[in-house]
Amino acid sequence: MINDIERIGDHAVNLKELAEQKANKRISFSDQALLEIKEISKQISQMIDITIQALSGNDIHQAQIILQRESQINSLRDRLKNSHIKQLEQGICDAFSALIFLDLVSNFEKIGDHLTNIGQAVMEALQWNGLHHSRIPEMNEAN
Repeated sequence: MINDIERIGDHAVNLKELAEQKANKRISFSDQALLEIKEISKQISQMIDITIQALSGNDIHQAQIILQRESQINSLRDRLKNSHIKQLEQGICDAFSALIFLDLVSNFEKIGDHLTNIGQAVMEALQWNGLHHSRIPEMNEAN
């Protein structure tokens, strides 16, 4: 989990640097792109809150919600990328703004992947603590 938390920090730094690049080079996003970045940011923020709850309470239910959210984040990433590629093809945005947008989306999605790893670790820790050992075949055979 420590490695995943560290990687989340790395992606947060990447997001900060991309935002600075956008500001420094005075790159603008379309209204649609701004809404899409807000949407994925909100989804990841909610996923972070759920992960904190899962960790602080060793809550398997919250950990399961994290795993469900990952597929939603992946679908959102795909939808945003496809939508933005269409905007690029239509000349609504330029290549550099598209690159920053896609990098932002990618970093948010990768944060979601690391949060999912943490959720899986919470579930595995509970299993190994005997709370849900019936899900581990080797333990059932030993009992």
